[in-house]
Amino acid sequence: MTRSEGHNPVPSALSSEALHLAAHSRFVQRLRRRYADWFTALAAGVPTRDTLTQALDGLTRRGLDLPSALRVLRQLTLERLAVLDCEQRAPLETVTRAMTWLAEVTLDAACTQVQADLALLHGIPMTAQAQRAQLWIVGMGKLGARELNVSSDIDLIYVYDE
Repeated sequence: MTRSEGHNPVPSALSSEALHLAAHSRFVQRLRRRYADWFTALAAGVPTRDTLTQALDGLTRRGLDLPSALRVLRQLTLERLAVLDCEQRAPLETVTRAMTWLAEVTLDAACTQVQADLALLHGIPMTAQAQRAQLWIVGMGKLGARELNVSSDIDLIYVYDE
């Protein structure tokens, strides 16, 4: 596991009252009721780029279309981060890294899908040299700095290589 894919250790010695703090959140309660059947899609522990990608693949294999799978993945990740933050005292860096990876994974999946859809309608964008043009998504602000928190918006710039 590389340093960027690793995760900060989370303290294990917590008081008994700290073990279920997230359950007192109405937001967490609502997520647990609504997505009870989906929580197994996201592997235990701190979400990483790999576990988020695997969860997204699993959600689509279970029959969700991509937009629905992206929404469910976001909710599963938010519930997980609430637990890590409230109950296991995860460092802020753990939360911001996981939120940044969530943004990257979901943007990659959405961009791939949109490019395929648009290619069917309008054809593949080509360069002057008759090569497939490459589309890049540039994350600005907190996404570009890899510091997204759970309430951050994202600022994006879309560019082709030509």
